[in-house]
Amino acid sequence: MQAFESPRGYQVVRQASGSDLQARFAEIVGPRRVRSDPSSLAAYGIDATVGYRGYPALAVFPTTAAAAASALALAGSLGLAVTARGGGTSLAAGATPLDGSIVICTELIDQPLVVDPDALSVRCGAGVKTAQIDAAAAEFDLFLAPDPGARAISVIGGNVATNAGGALGLAYGVIRHHVLGLEYATVNGHIHHVRRGGADEGMVDLLIGSEGTLGLITAVDLALLPAPPRRHSLVARCVDAAAAARATIALLERGFLPARIEFMDDVAVRAVQAARDRGLDLSVGAYLLIEFVGRGSRPQRQVEAALQALQGTGGIDAEKVAGQRERSYWEARHAITSSLARVRPGKIGEDICLPRTRLPDAVDRIKQIAAELDLPIALFGHIGDGTLHPNVLYDPLDEDQRARAAAALGRIAETSIELGGVLSGEHGLGRVKRDHLEAAFDADTLAVFQRLRDAADPGAVLNRPLQWVGR
Repeated sequence: MQAFESPRGYQVVRQASGSDLQARFAEIVGPRRVRSDPSSLAAYGIDATVGYRGYPALAVFPTTAAAAASALALAGSLGLAVTARGGGTSLAAGATPLDGSIVICTELIDQPLVVDPDALSVRCGAGVKTAQIDAAAAEFDLFLAPDPGARAISVIGGNVATNAGGALGLAYGVIRHHVLGLEYATVNGHIHHVRRGGADEGMVDLLIGSEGTLGLITAVDLALLPAPPRRHSLVARCVDAAAAARATIALLERGFLPARIEFMDDVAVRAVQAARDRGLDLSVGAYLLIEFVGRGSRPQRQVEAALQALQGTGGIDAEKVAGQRERSYWEARHAITSSLARVRPGKIGEDICLPRTRLPDAVDRIKQIAAELDLPIALFGHIGDGTLHPNVLYDPLDEDQRARAAAALGRIAETSIELGGVLSGEHGLGRVKRDHLEAAFDADTLAVFQRLRDAADPGAVLNRPLQWVGR
């Protein structure tokens, strides 16, 4: 058992025989869309989170909402736990299945994908990749503002289930602010449609961020925005991570509202530069990447004014960047996660979100945790809206490093809570943060959560055993 796992003794209620079970799901989705071979179950027993694995009984691939609802109802009738899975990009072990459970994969529910340029909206199946929505919207000079880092492979149903955000969250908000309506399946096999502005609007917000615990999202209606015609960036070299946090606060307190303010510390910079020479300065304590968007000369004027403001901030050296240099810096920021293996072979990430005024304290404490536990922690994220992604780097084959990494995760979570922050800015809770729920929420709030779960899923079928203690 790996150090990150804390089994709670959950059990699948009862199981049909393997061949009979597969045949019953095959009647719903077709024999080619039910997998029980070892290689498939190994692939669908993990998500993008290092250190977690489950051993499902079957992986089922519906292509329609009706098939997904029927598969969910069958699992419920048999007392089988279900893990909902989108693109498998979870960084919180949210799609890591319970042993013996059924993984219902929504990746093939990739229709419809219809942009309505007059209504500035798009309707898409839960399995449509986020990047596909971007491409479809771009044909009408529109865009979907939430831009999760895994948008090339993440699917929109998963984005909604975790309330994903991305770098543009500072200016445009997270996915919750752009969802117009949802279609979802429940454990009794029913399909429901809920929309903003209707009597059932509350269900929209309950489902967003629910991580597959209240229903299986099968389609989403989203708001689109006109694409900004101009983008201008500046880069700030900071003496350390705390200086970067203070500079972020200073900019925002002076009334600047960039589209995005991104941050990467020295550990992240070294990893990115080791993977590919992008011209980053390894002597820099941290980088801030700041982008303004808009029409006419306004973004350029904002960059000039922001430069002046930053030059008066201690420990900062800022400059405008354009062309290939600008692209290289933003590519470096997007390459961090894939580059961290250059430092250590394993990583486990947090995505805490804090009040901006507490960011300097937070980054200092995380650096102290790294020093005390003698493990590198790459620190980066959407610092403009308070979201940090501390990634603890370790060797999964080293038992002592695994234990220290688990301890680091716990201390980072405690730090966020102590400083008035939350456990998750956009990745969700999943298994990774399950043990910190009682510290993050009071007993009355947890009881409300539990009652909502019981009402939506009285048989404890949907993802409940992954995240909750008891019933």
